[in-house]
Amino acid sequence: MAGEENTPDPFAEKIRRELYDNLVRIYGVEKVSVEVWGHKDVGHTTANNRLVQFAGSGNFNGGDSLLDDFAEWMCFKQLAERQIDMNSFQDTAKKKKLMEACYSAAYKFLQAYGPPGTDKDQNNKAYTSPNHPVNTLIREIPYIGIANLWNDITSDVEPDYSYLVITEDTNQRLIKGVKLKRERCRTKYAELGKIFDTIL
Repeated sequence: MAGEENTPDPFAEKIRRELYDNLVRIYGVEKVSVEVWGHKDVGHTTANNRLVQFAGSGNFNGGDSLLDDFAEWMCFKQLAERQIDMNSFQDTAKKKKLMEACYSAAYKFLQAYGPPGTDKDQNNKAYTSPNHPVNTLIREIPYIGIANLWNDITSDVEPDYSYLVITEDTNQRLIKGVKLKRERCRTKYAELGKIFDTIL
């Protein structure tokens, strides 16, 4: 913020804190909940999956990163399938390699699609950005929520986003986007399993 002392906090966190403080002065602590989304790096919002959520009322806690959360959940799941508890896993060098592999897998399966003609889908058809179902999904993550998206992608249950008060067309694009990401997640998760077998 203008005139503030420079801090290492991200801009989105500064906005969240300023917004929170102003709303508390107006409405009181018990009525205020603030959430601001930002990105870890520069990129068009419809195609940037490096989302970070800044929420709450306290001081900066590092934010809730889409890719970090998905990578951690993928690592927990892979280790659990091998009856290994991630919290008690002692080999820090191996743990670092596993987390790097998980982050890479999460990044690849959560990628949005580029401008028309730059990328091809599995049927060799050019993607139609920004209204391609996957790009619609990436764009709506702040409304869906990180944990809800994980549950939707790792489940076989038909999702329904009509609760977001969106058009039926957008709801259908989100559902299709989840189904496309489920397929991509399963592929990347299987590849990740082979990497885990090699490292472990």
